[in-house]
Amino acid sequence: MAGQADGQGTRDRPEGGDGSAAAGGPAARGAAVDGLSSDAPAFDDGVAFIDPPATLREKVQGGTAAVDGAALARAEAVITALRADYLAWAADDVERLARALVVVESAPPDIETAKGDLFRIAHDMKGQGGSFGYDLVTVVGDRLCRLVERIEGPPSAPQVQAVRLHVEALRLIIGRRMEGNGGPAGTDLVAGLDRLARKVTA
Repeated sequence: MAGQADGQGTRDRPEGGDGSAAAGGPAARGAAVDGLSSDAPAFDDGVAFIDPPATLREKVQGGTAAVDGAALARAEAVITALRADYLAWAADDVERLARALVVVESAPPDIETAKGDLFRIAHDMKGQGGSFGYDLVTVVGDRLCRLVERIEGPPSAPQVQAVRLHVEALRLIIGRRMEGNGGPAGTDLVAGLDRLARKVTA
């Protein structure tokens, strides 16, 4: 990710999207020990969940013939080696999201810039998750981006709460190391966030 705000320098990690900046304020937390806060929505069943490709080899259009096999193997080895570091990066990004939400919630004069900061951090998380085996981070990061895009002007209290629950969902995924699509729990989580997003942006 490109050089970040919050007094931190550039971190040596693969780019997942636009460089992002978040402004300060204490992190907004709300997850209960066994999942999201008590305000989290009931989760729907029967949501179809499509797994993104797990490796670079599967992501390359045209298969292994499209690129040099040795170079592809080296790239996959680098990603595997960085996987442990990814969890620390992602946890840091979740805290930056929480701080950015505090700024948005304070209704600053330039609300669009504040929402843009929130969007860019979520977009980075979306871009990086699947590459490191955390496809559920990519899915929830995408849902958060879409939610922020649909909020017009200063967010309402229910919209702020919906954003917060997306942030806490990302915190839960990283904290519990919910790799891949997260299984049935991941499917339920995404279904609940989708339902909540529809409700607050209708």
